[in-house]
Amino acid sequence: LEGAAPDLANCNAEWWPEGRDGEFVNVGLNLWNQQREQWQRAAGPVDRTPAAPIPYDEVLTGLASLRRTYELPHPIRLPDLIDIYLDIWESLDGY
Repeated sequence: LEGAAPDLANCNAEWWPEGRDGEFVNVGLNLWNQQREQWQRAAGPVDRTPAAPIPYDEVLTGLASLRRTYELPHPIRLPDLIDIYLDIWESLDGY
């Protein structure tokens, strides 16, 4: 079997930069952290402008209707949308 298996001393060099008896380096975690850092820098500052007021009754009626789709009047924050869906669910005795 000589020569059939790859040279294990060299095939994992990036995982074991100090050799097999040295400290393990989690290359995947290091790469993930680098990419996350780049993504956060590219994203820029978070927009903290207050959300537009929700036309609650209009959205509640639209989402509770039996239509297949309903287009929201404007972007709505996810927590506000979840609250509206919870109100619909509770009104239908689903709670």
